[in-house]
Amino acid sequence: MDFQATFDGVICIDAVEHICPEDWPGILARFQRALKPDGRLYITVDVAELGDYRVAYERAKAVELPVVFGEVVDELDEVYAQAMALDALDPEAFSGERLDLSVYHYHPSMIQVRVWFEQAGLAIEEEAIEEEATEEEGSGEGYVHLQARKSV
Repeated sequence: MDFQATFDGVICIDAVEHICPEDWPGILARFQRALKPDGRLYITVDVAELGDYRVAYERAKAVELPVVFGEVVDELDEVYAQAMALDALDPEAFSGERLDLSVYHYHPSMIQVRVWFEQAGLAIEEEAIEEEATEEEGSGEGYVHLQARKSV
């Protein structure tokens, strides 16, 4: 997005896991440009360290998909077709995690995230890990919460 104004803060929650790795630098640069000097960015990132994406990576490579580690794309076509078929019958029948698998995901490493933030002129000031909760504990998404400041 291109903004005509700048802001004291930008919040991006539960979204960047749908961004492919080649688009991350540009998106972070736009967040940085949208901030006033010393402005803050609060963002949640679903990073590779919080999940086992090895199986999805190996399945995608086995069918010769051009993926990098952390991308989850190997079942998209099948799950999306199931979602559309069930949605036509009963819109509430296909929800939760299975529905989430019907769209693209990328889980970068925190090392890569830190590099991208620095390149974009964003200084990470706080990191907090939200571990994924078990069914008994309730919901939880397994994100790293980051607060960054626009570097001046």
